Amino acid sequence: MSTQDLGKLSVVLKAVDTIEEKTNAIHDQYAKSNDNQYQNGVDSDVVDDSNLNLQIFFSRLEQLLLIDLKNRKSLLGNKSKTYWDFFALALKDSKGLYDGVLYVLNCQEVKTSIGRGRLFIRFCLQNHLLGDAIQQSFMITKVVSQFYTLECLWSNPIYTHRIIQAIYQLNDTKFNLLNRQTIYELDVAWPSQESRTRARTISGFSDASEQRNNSISSSISMDNVVGSMILLEEDEFSTSIPKRDSDLSCFQPFVDVSSNEENVMQSVSCTEEIDETSLPYWKQRCHQLETELEQKQQVSAQSDELNDNNETKAVIDNITQTDINIFEAETQTDINIFEAEAEAHKREKQELIDDYESQLHIINEKYTKLKSHSVALSDEITSLNFQLSSITIQRSSTVDKIKEYEHEISSFQSNLESKDLMLKHLQDQYDLKINNQKSSLKAIEDQYFQILNEKNEKIEKLTRELAEKEHQMEKERCSTINERNVYETSKQQLLHELEEKTNDLNQARLDFNEMKRRLVKAIKEKAELWNEKHDYEIKLVEEQTKVWIPDEEVLDCSKCGTVFGWTVRKHHCRMCYKIYCYYCSNNFLPNSRYRMCDGCNEKFLSELLKPTPIDNANIFDTDVYNNIDVNFEVRPEKLVPKSSTTVEKTLR
Repeated sequence: MSTQDLGKLSVVLKAVDTIEEKTNAIHDQYAKSNDNQYQNGVDSDVVDDSNLNLQIFFSRLEQLLLIDLKNRKSLLGNKSKTYWDFFALALKDSKGLYDGVLYVLNCQEVKTSIGRGRLFIRFCLQNHLLGDAIQQSFMITKVVSQFYTLECLWSNPIYTHRIIQAIYQLNDTKFNLLNRQTIYELDVAWPSQESRTRARTISGFSDASEQRNNSISSSISMDNVVGSMILLEEDEFSTSIPKRDSDLSCFQPFVDVSSNEENVMQSVSCTEEIDETSLPYWKQRCHQLETELEQKQQVSAQSDELNDNNETKAVIDNITQTDINIFEAETQTDINIFEAEAEAHKREKQELIDDYESQLHIINEKYTKLKSHSVALSDEITSLNFQLSSITIQRSSTVDKIKEYEHEISSFQSNLESKDLMLKHLQDQYDLKINNQKSSLKAIEDQYFQILNEKNEKIEKLTRELAEKEHQMEKERCSTINERNVYETSKQQLLHELEEKTNDLNQARLDFNEMKRRLVKAIKEKAELWNEKHDYEIKLVEEQTKVWIPDEEVLDCSKCGTVFGWTVRKHHCRMCYKIYCYYCSNNFLPNSRYRMCDGCNEKFLSELLKPTPIDNANIFDTDVYNNIDVNFEVRPEKLVPKSSTTVEKTLR
């Protein structure tokens, strides 16, 4: 970093610190005066140009706006663009803030761009729009790149945030800055109470000198009393000449400072030292001049009383013109002598001032270098401490979250293991029952085939007997009828037994289907547990990747895009760590005052309302699957449904 950059950095840091200090002082003074007047039952005062802190605030803010400002080329040639042109172009599309630009354009008291820019700052400050105007203007990067360099201080969010926060403190303060008498002075300099007081004092001093000369000319021919008064006036006049020279010599630093104000970067520290050191002296000097003016007015009043005296008029009438001329000549010679001495004294004093200024300039350069280096080191230490604290907080919160999720994962793993054991036990029971059902079904089928074979054999036997005894029909009709009755009864018994065996077979099929349904339910529960485990792993990864976003990096709401300002605060969501406005984060964690955004609130509520298979095991047991297809074969890899024909074939 070059020496010029270090000097620029020190100037910027000093100006920002001064703005913060002066805004705090203005706010505290206004609050104290407002409290005192409220207790006394009097209306609150307003802050005007008589406030010294306000004057320094204006000068430092204008200085920061002029730093790194480009010199653009217009159609008529090279023309230096000011911050007024920047605000007028940047706020062109803003409805509320462009009213200040229209007010300045319609004001006929200011003629220059500097005056218009100062009037715009005063208008925005009085209407509590200065912070919003600066923030919105420097957010338009296209316009900023046209008027300012890439390395300007307004591109640094740290400095911009400090300045805007300091200006926002003045939103509760009432100002009186749009007086027409002060607007006329904006083309030349910032208005101040001292400048107007100094102008009135100088004009009063000239009036007093004229009254003194009139009193001298009117009192020449008085008697001894009047002559003594004239001698007193001469002594005062002779002493006023070196005082006037001393006044002029005291004004010399202000002339030097005003000539150096063309280069803003080089005159910052000098103007501040002159303002701060010369202000008490000039207040004392104004008080002395006011007392001298009162004395001169008293003397002039006494001389008027003497002029009213008839005896004084008679003495004045007897004075000759020659005496007056002689006295005037003597007085003129004395004045010339005093002026020559004053000129010599002035030259000597100017030489001493030049030597002192050269030494002071060297000392100031050394002091500025040391101070800029110390400020840079302190800022770096502060930023590193802030980063360390934020990283420590994030690390502690992340470690706590990881421990909580590890505990939850262990609990879910234990639940999953218990479910696996339960599923294995059900699978063993299912296999055992299936084997039993198969064995019983096989026994029933064997018995059924045996009965059927016996029935067929009996039918064949009866058929043979019927064929053999057809010839003996007539003889054995009664016996045949009896045998037929026996046959019918046996047939009914066999059919009844067949129906009972068929019912047993259907009941076995129903039991088999029920076991298959339970197996399907167990498989679904296992799949849901695996899905929940996967969801919690994803949630753990999301929690580990969350990062706390600092306030300085976000300028608008992450959801609705509302620009943050004095009236729109920033709120952190304690679930996703993003920054939202009040309306997008108006949700709170249970039993705490931490805020959540709308998206995290919906996720949180859905997780609370979502039923878990562990807590709702009885609900799953009572489910009825009417439309489920249970015609499938259970395999260790997957379930493959089979058609009804294949099942019937296997049953047969």
